[in-house]
Amino acid sequence: EEGWFVEDIIYGRWSLDQTALKIFQTVDKYKPVSVGIEKGISKQAVMSPLSDLMKRYGRFFRVEELTHGNIVLDHGQGAQRLSCIDCHHPDERDFLHDKEGNKIDYDHSYQLCGQCHFRQKRDWLGGAHGKRVSNWAGERVVFNCATCHDPHSPRFEKRFPATYSVPLD
Repeated sequence: EEGWFVEDIIYGRWSLDQTALKIFQTVDKYKPVSVGIEKGISKQAVMSPLSDLMKRYGRFFRVEELTHGNIVLDHGQGAQRLSCIDCHHPDERDFLHDKEGNKIDYDHSYQLCGQCHFRQKRDWLGGAHGKRVSNWAGERVVFNCATCHDPHSPRFEKRFPATYSVPLD
């Protein structure tokens, strides 16, 4: 089957040499045909120590560039249209940031969304926006904004209700 398959995700903060070693150890463990590394500075930075490890141990594998090519950014309108850095922390990609530059963990993304979507945040906090999974009286589950909305293109297509109730007269 074509495409990428994710067997395991290893995350953390490491030096370039430690990152290269983690990639190399993972390749040795799972023996994939190729490894994907984010295009740009991430790949450029790690390729030198990774190449050194491949030469030292005689274990070579293909490194392919991954991109954000499938992301369509359609958030905001006109002068209020957002760019990546409006939400993503410019230096620490594991975080978002608010208008004052405070870091926000991805698990608390509602704090970021609520800066502009304050009415929805108020409704969400009160239980009127989101959180219900089956019907209005269903189990209450706390979902973040990005569970239902694509943060890069959050607007839902307009749609008609699936059922229609005849008005009671």
